[in-house]
Amino acid sequence: MATLTKDELRDIREKTEKGQKSEAIVIKHDELERMKAATKIQSKEQEIQQRRLLEEQKDSAMAAAKARKQRMLDLDKERANKMPPTE
Repeated sequence: MATLTKDELRDIREKTEKGQKSEAIVIKHDELERMKAATKIQSKEQEIQQRRLLEEQKDSAMAAAKARKQRMLDLDKERANKMPPTE
């Protein structure tokens, strides 16, 4: 990213419009600001911390689901024991 003079910008626009230069793109300032606001820059430590937090949340959810499943299996066994045998 660089700041350009009007002459440089005019030259880039002409080449881009003619298809001579494909690596250039011209965007408005407000579009650039929107892109900057939407971009989240993180350090390696922050990425590791975020990944660890997501993993802990996933483990917690899995533990709750496993406990719920075990409870349902126990209730099913209890219900089966209460039923009289069929003839």
